[in-house]
Amino acid sequence: MTTREKLKKYFEAGDKPTQQEFEEWLDSYWHMEDLIPQDSVDLIEKAVPWIMDGVLYSNSLSITIPSNVKKVADEAFMNKGTGRYISEIKFKEGVEEIGIRSFNGQPVTKVKTPSTLKKIGEGAFTFYLFEEITLNEGLEYIGKVAFATFVSSIKSLYIPSTVTYVGEDAFKISSLETVSAPAGLDLSISGIPASKIIYR
Repeated sequence: MTTREKLKKYFEAGDKPTQQEFEEWLDSYWHMEDLIPQDSVDLIEKAVPWIMDGVLYSNSLSITIPSNVKKVADEAFMNKGTGRYISEIKFKEGVEEIGIRSFNGQPVTKVKTPSTLKKIGEGAFTFYLFEEITLNEGLEYIGKVAFATFVSSIKSLYIPSTVTYVGEDAFKISSLETVSAPAGLDLSISGIPASKIIYR
């Protein structure tokens, strides 16, 4: 698509746009009859099947947090029994904070935080289906019970070197076998048994 600034130059006072310039203008916008592909916009949500252990439960939501969002509000997507289940979250670069209980109770299986994220609030992702947690360098604060879970298949966890605080039971994940953590980080209340931690 042609940029907005370039299109404006075609239609300045006294200009006579060519057929090609008019077509560029027309092709740079969606027509009301067009179906907009989901990957072409900063999508907030779309329906995806919710499958666990090979069983289809229902449609759930895949949501994308747009790049202009700095903070996901407290309890923004918390499961409050409304039947709106989220099984996939995609963060675009720009998010700096995930609020208290933002995604609490949602059946999210994989979490990958953007490189801009600094803080994860209390109970942000608490549930029981984690398969993968990927945390970004630059992350500093992880609140209590942020990733606490009852059932998980995660065997290993990497805590970035920039993390300076991990709250009570933040990583109370029974399936963990090894946790790589920066030297000097206090994990005594994190829910991770000391025998599982390898300091680097």
